[in-house]
Amino acid sequence: MHWLDWILFVGFLAYIVWDGIRKSGSQHGSEDYFMAGRSVPWWAAGLSIMATQASAITMIGTTGQGWSDGLRFVQFYFALPIAMILIAIWVVPVYHRLRVHTPYEYLGHRFDEKTRVLSALLFLVLRCASVGFVIYTPSLVLSRVFHLPISLTILAMGGVAVVYTSLGGLSAVISTDVKQMTVMTLGLIVAVFVAGREVSGLVGWEGAYHIAESAGRLHAVDWSWNPTEKYTVWSSLIGGLFLFLSYFGTDQSQAQRLLASRSVRDARGALLLNAVFKVPFQFLVLSLGVLLFVFYSVQGAPIGFEPSAQDPNSVPAQAKTEYAQIEQEYASVQERLATRAHRLADTGTASAGDVDALQAEFLETLKESESLREEARRLRGGPKDTNYVFLDFILTQLPMGIVGLLLAAIFAAALSSIDSEINSMATVAVVDLFARNRIRRATERGESILEGRDLLTSSRVATVLIGAFATAFALYVDVVGSLVEVVNKFGSYIYGSLLGAFLLAFLVKRANGTGAFVGILVGMVVVVAAAQTGLAFLYLNTLGTVVVLLVGTVVSLAAPNRV
Repeated sequence: MHWLDWILFVGFLAYIVWDGIRKSGSQHGSEDYFMAGRSVPWWAAGLSIMATQASAITMIGTTGQGWSDGLRFVQFYFALPIAMILIAIWVVPVYHRLRVHTPYEYLGHRFDEKTRVLSALLFLVLRCASVGFVIYTPSLVLSRVFHLPISLTILAMGGVAVVYTSLGGLSAVISTDVKQMTVMTLGLIVAVFVAGREVSGLVGWEGAYHIAESAGRLHAVDWSWNPTEKYTVWSSLIGGLFLFLSYFGTDQSQAQRLLASRSVRDARGALLLNAVFKVPFQFLVLSLGVLLFVFYSVQGAPIGFEPSAQDPNSVPAQAKTEYAQIEQEYASVQERLATRAHRLADTGTASAGDVDALQAEFLETLKESESLREEARRLRGGPKDTNYVFLDFILTQLPMGIVGLLLAAIFAAALSSIDSEINSMATVAVVDLFARNRIRRATERGESILEGRDLLTSSRVATVLIGAFATAFALYVDVVGSLVEVVNKFGSYIYGSLLGAFLLAFLVKRANGTGAFVGILVGMVVVVAAAQTGLAFLYLNTLGTVVVLLVGTVVSLAAPNRV
C-alpha cells in the first residue's frame, strides 16, 4: 500500500474510535447508554439501520455473490419495502406506547417471563453467531493486506469495536454508524466508477453487456415457482417478507433504533428511508460484482483469489506436480476465455446463429475455467473464491488513494455492524436476563434504575464480555461459500419462530405464554426438519411463523389459564 492509502485508512480508523470514545461523557445512566436518551432523529436512525445491515459481508460477500451468480440475489430484497411499511404502521406505535427497551420485554408484558427469556436467548445465540461472521470478514482483508495470521487480525478487529462501543453506548454506535455509512457509500460509488471505467476501456459498455448477459449474470428476476430455488420473486415475497418483518421488527440490533427514536414519526421515517434506498443500494453492490466478472473474464483471473493461492507453500508436496499441471492448463484456458470474451463483445453486426455459437463457446470455456480453479483450490485446501474477488481487485488493480478509501469503506461496513450487534446484545443481556427482576421491582415502586447510574458499570462490563465472546467465536469461523448466504441461512432457522411469537401476541387475543413458548420450540424443530428436504432457506421463515401461530393458538386454547 502507498503512504497515501495508509493515511486514509489509519486516519479513518483513528477518527472512528475517537468519535465513539468521546460519547462516553454523555452517559448519565443505562437509559442513555442503551437508548441514547430516546432522542435519535429519523435520518440518523435510518442511516444506522442501513449501516448495521450493510456490513463488510455486504461489501465483500455480496460483491462476490454478484461475481459468481449475477444480479439474481437482488430478488432477496424485493419484499423489504413492504416489510418496512408494515412495521411502521403496526409495530412502531406499540413499542413507543409501552416504552420498552427490547422487543422481548414486550413479550414479557404480553405473555410471561419464560417466553421473554427464551426469545432473548434465541436472539443472543443468533446475533453472537452473526457477529462472529461479521468480525471474520474484515479480518480476511487485514490478514491479506498485512500478511498476518487471521487469528491476530480477528482479535484486532473485535478489540477496536469493543473499545468505543463499551465506552460510548448507543450514542457512539449511531454517531459512528452515520459516518461509516457515508464512507461506505462513497467507497462503493468510487469502486463502481473505477471498475466501470476499466471494463469500458477493455470491451466497451455494449461489449460488457453481451458478456454478462451471455453468462446469465444480468438475469435479475426469476418468476419460476420452485420451492428449492433460493432466489426467485416468490421466495422473496413469501419467504423474504417474513424474514424482514422479523429482522427489522423483532431483532434488537435493528429494533433498538426504532425504540431509541424520539417519536413514532421519527421511527417511521427511519424505516421509510430504508424502504426507499435499500434495494437500489444492494443492486449497486451486485452490479459491481457483475463488472468484476466481466473484467476478469477479459483481463484474466488468477487461479485463486484467496490468500493461500498466493502462497506457493500452500500446496502439499505430494500435490505440487499435479498443481503445476493445472496451473499451466488454467493459463491456457484463461487465454481462450479472454479471446472468446472479446469476440463475444464484438457481435454488433453478427448474425443470431453466430452469436449463439460464440455464447456456447464462451460458456463452455468459462465452465472449464471454473472447474480448474476449483480443482486447484481442492489441492491447496483453501476456502472458495467468492469472498476474495473484490479484495483482489482493490489490491491489484486500483491506484493509490483509492485503495485506502475502499479498505476504509470495508472496515466502516464491518465496524458499523459489529458495534451495533455488541451493543444490542448487551442491552438484551442486562434488561431481559440479568437485571430484569431488579428493573421490574423498581418499576413497581415507580422508579427507573435505568435512568440512574446503578447499571451503567454493569452495562459496560456486559458489552466487553459479549464483545470478547463474539470475537472468540470468530476465531472458529470457517466459511464455505458466500458469507452473505451463510448469515441469512443461519438466521432463517430462528427468525420465523420469533416472528410467529410476536404475531401471536399481536393477532391472537386469547394467546398466552404457554402457547407462545411451546410454539417457538415446535416451530424451530419443524424448520430444522424442513431444511433437510432441500426447501429454499427463505421459505423456512414463513414455515416457522405459520407453525408458531398454529401451535401457539391451539396450546393457548387448550391451556387458557396457564401463563
